[in-house]
Amino acid sequence: MTLKKNSQKSSAMIVDGGRETANECIWMKAGLVEFRQCDNAFDCGSCPFDTGMRKKMQKGSIPRTTYEKSHLGEALFLRYRGSDLPCRHSLTGRIKVMKQCPNAYECNHCEYDQWLDEQDETGETMAPVTLLAKGRFKIADTCYYHPGHMWARIEHGGKIRIGFDDFLINVSGPIDGVNLPGLGSKISEGEVHFHFSIQHQTASAQSPVTGTVLAINHRAIRHPDIVSDDPYRRGWLALVSPAMPKTCVKNLFYGQKSLAWMENEIAQWITRCKDPVHS
Repeated sequence: MTLKKNSQKSSAMIVDGGRETANECIWMKAGLVEFRQCDNAFDCGSCPFDTGMRKKMQKGSIPRTTYEKSHLGEALFLRYRGSDLPCRHSLTGRIKVMKQCPNAYECNHCEYDQWLDEQDETGETMAPVTLLAKGRFKIADTCYYHPGHMWARIEHGGKIRIGFDDFLINVSGPIDGVNLPGLGSKISEGEVHFHFSIQHQTASAQSPVTGTVLAINHRAIRHPDIVSDDPYRRGWLALVSPAMPKTCVKNLFYGQKSLAWMENEIAQWITRCKDPVHS
C-alpha cells in the first residue's frame, strides 16, 4: 500500500489490550493521589512515579489528598501486607476479577504475571473490539491507523499488536497467505516488513511502528483466511516491543481523525474505480 505523509498528531496514548476503560493511574484509583493519568501503558515496573510512591509508603509517608482514601487506598497503605494487596492487574482492568497480590507488587517474581504475558503473546487475552462501519469498511475504535493501512493497538505493558486493516483486505481481496518477520526482527515505521498473497500474487505493507517483534500469529500463517475474516482480533499479525513506547503512535490516526482519514481513503478509492485510467 502507498504511504502518504501524515503531519497530524494522534491523541494521547490509549491502552486497550488490558481492558482499561480509562488511563487513570492505579494510585489515583486507590485515592492516594488526587489526579494522575498513566503515561506508561500500565507498565508499573518501569514507572519512576510508581517507584517513588512505593518508597514513600514504605517510609510511612502517605500523600495528602482533599478527600477520604478509598478502601483500596487503605489496603495499599497498610505496610504492603501481601495478603491485603489487590493485584495490579485487577486495578488496571487487565483482568475482570479482584485478585490479591502475594508478592508485594514484585511482579517480576509472580508466576501469574508471567502467565498473563504469555497469554498476551498468543492473543488469548485480547479484549473485545467495537467496530465502526464506514460504508463497506470497518474500523476498530481502539486502534491507531497507519497511512499504509495497518493498525496498531497498545496493550498492557506498552506492547503493540499490529495487523492489516479492513480497507486493505477489502480492496485487495481474500488473503490466501502471509509472510511475517521472524521473532527478534527489528522493524521500522514506514518500511515494508509484512507480505501477503492473493491468488498467488504477492503484495506488501509497511509497518505502523518501529520496534522488535516479540511474537507472531502462527495461526494466521497456517489459516490465512482468518486475516480476512477477523482482521482486528484473530487475524492479528505480530506483537511488537516499541523502540519509543511513549511516542510510537504519534504519527498515526486515532479516533475521529481515523474516521476522517478513512472517509478520504474511501473517496479516493471510489474515484480511482470510476476513472481507472488516471488511478
